[in-house]
Amino acid sequence: MMATTFIVKKTLLLLVLLGALTILLISGEVKKEPMAFEELLLLMEASGVQVEGCQLQGWAIVQDFGKAADVWEKRKIGQRLHLPEALIKSYPEDNGDGLTVVFAEKDVQAHFVFKKIKETPKEDLFYLTLNCSFNIFQGRPSEIILWEKKIRGTLSVLGDEHGVYLTVDGKIAPLDKKAQEAWASAVFREVGAQVVDTLQTGRYTAITGHTPHFAAVDVGKKKINFNLAIVNQGEETRVLFGSPLITCEY
Repeated sequence: MMATTFIVKKTLLLLVLLGALTILLISGEVKKEPMAFEELLLLMEASGVQVEGCQLQGWAIVQDFGKAADVWEKRKIGQRLHLPEALIKSYPEDNGDGLTVVFAEKDVQAHFVFKKIKETPKEDLFYLTLNCSFNIFQGRPSEIILWEKKIRGTLSVLGDEHGVYLTVDGKIAPLDKKAQEAWASAVFREVGAQVVDTLQTGRYTAITGHTPHFAAVDVGKKKINFNLAIVNQGEETRVLFGSPLITCEY
């Protein structure tokens, strides 16, 4: 089960979390949405990691009525995210039940899927998924912080049922197993996290934990909001920090 949690594809993981009722219920006020990127970035830099990129994924359940493209416009999702009309491409499905929106600019690649999942005489249910990739080498961290704020704020006003998953990745000098364990323990102490589960294979070590600094999700009977993975790649060691979970492949 833990292996699936750590390496499953991002879309499937979000659906599994939703199906298992691992839903983060947050107030509609933007100011109450907990931010995570800046803390993860500072933690990586303090831990000697050469930061390379960031993945931000999210989902939301939206209650409305009509075709997906019309509800997207009615709820002003693109406007709330400040997506420039000239730089986005929209691909509505022929039956009106789905809409794909793609945005690309400099260091940002964003992909949104807005799909009707249930239709009733009174209301329809829509499922929004998003995946944003950021190149930290070329971009500025302040831009990613702004994107995180926009996405968290947008999802929070679409409905209570939503979630945001953030992963920052980079690399460090090669570490053997004992050094990896010591380094990971130091990181958990630094962030004030308690270890919840550990999974170790010949290729990677993955640890989940809980800290008071981030919002948590329930996985089974355990609260999790910090995820660390160390991946051996030849002569390099790749590191990923995620909150509440790492949802990208490694």
